[in-house]
Amino acid sequence: MIILLLFNLIRPPIPPITDTDLIAVESLTGYYQQRLDQSIKIASRHPAIFNFGNYLVFGYKPNQLAKTETFIKENRGKIIKISQTGGNYLFAHFPDATIEDNLLVLTKAQSLPFIRYCEPSIKLRKCFIPNDPYFSNYQWDKWVMYSDLIWDITFGSIDVTIAICDQGVDYRHPDLSPNFNLDLLGYDFVDNDPDPYPNSPEETHGTHVAGIIGAVINNGIGIAGWASVRLLSIRVLNEEGSGWDFDIAEGIRWATNIGAKIINLSLGSYEYSSVLAEAVEYAWNNGVLLFAATGNDGINEIYYPAKFDRCVAVGALDQNNRIASFSNYGRQQELVGPGVDIISTINNNRYAIYNGTSMACPQASGVAGLILSLFPNLSNQRLRAILDVSTIDLGANGKDNIYGYGLLNAYRAYSLAQILATSDKSKNKDKSKILIQSLKHKNIAIFNVLGRRIEKIGARGIYFCQDRQKIKKLVVHRKVSVIQINLKPQ
Repeated sequence: MIILLLFNLIRPPIPPITDTDLIAVESLTGYYQQRLDQSIKIASRHPAIFNFGNYLVFGYKPNQLAKTETFIKENRGKIIKISQTGGNYLFAHFPDATIEDNLLVLTKAQSLPFIRYCEPSIKLRKCFIPNDPYFSNYQWDKWVMYSDLIWDITFGSIDVTIAICDQGVDYRHPDLSPNFNLDLLGYDFVDNDPDPYPNSPEETHGTHVAGIIGAVINNGIGIAGWASVRLLSIRVLNEEGSGWDFDIAEGIRWATNIGAKIINLSLGSYEYSSVLAEAVEYAWNNGVLLFAATGNDGINEIYYPAKFDRCVAVGALDQNNRIASFSNYGRQQELVGPGVDIISTINNNRYAIYNGTSMACPQASGVAGLILSLFPNLSNQRLRAILDVSTIDLGANGKDNIYGYGLLNAYRAYSLAQILATSDKSKNKDKSKILIQSLKHKNIAIFNVLGRRIEKIGARGIYFCQDRQKIKKLVVHRKVSVIQINLKPQ
């Protein structure tokens, strides 16, 4: 147990697991098993917002690479990279073209039958606000999320792989090296080589993120990460902390193909990217759970890729369990975690304290790694639902735009997963459907847990009935033939 006097902080108490929690997991699992809608694509953008307008990404139809290459060459373009991970897209540079010239190329390309999309490539950046580095033994972030209780049960499993798509990671750091496989450290998609080590001593962001997730626990040195899991360094950001969407998409797909079950994305941009959207969808559809930082501008707007429905958007909290002043928020905010004064590993056997949603995001990835270590058969949909439901609600009741579902609680997530694992084995597999008998003349509407209107219920879950101005919560604990909704008209 961690000595509480070290922190002078009050961590929120753990509410007991209730039947409503179990049913909420069923509801959210069902939602995540459905085909999620991608965030709205912006069809046209003002050219002034692009600093790199002569770099374009082309998505082409299967077996249409040759025609795409010909089109690019005919328009004085040079192909820089072609996807090596099975995606039908490439990265092109038009060095002699103005942004206005490229708008013409975009217009022509979008009308061609063999082109799926053509858009200006965007640069994504790391999501942290660095302070002067110093060493500290006190990790308030782990304590407030009840790491001490779950560490009594497990330190994690090396069978779980977490990929860090970021700057390079110092895999030689003594607090990280035991959790790396020397035969498969990761990949550097910036320099296109198999060594994802940082290119300079100042390239520390990826190593800091890695330490929050996977610094070795109970080894007598440095800090404790969340979980002793297998780490992969996927270098997609350069030494300045920025990277092309093409490289990030390649990193996501490569990590998925290599067997990562969790991908951490402490990076982002406000601009939509088709190549990034496809990569996120590819990872999600292959069972990967992706966590992404929401951004550090303190505004009501979420970064991509966190804005995609297939990513878990993670905002940052301060030591008072309030949203950090720099943390972005919005409709897609799903979870929050500590992101202020977070100590972790940096290059050359050092440690430093950083701030940012970049630091909050790996808190979620690390907790997910612990839960997956104990319950390796959990689907990404099920694991995501468990993390959502097991949070400590900090804002308005239920999910809100500031705190999402709330603060991650590692021990409560374990408790919920354990109860569900036991109940799933003995659950009555009654296949009968639940029908909503909604009388049209009463204008009764039925909504699921996310507020979407439905006509019938096919599983246990939480639902809402609305009759004009009156709303009634309906918790379905077991399957029955017909539910009669009786609400008096206002």
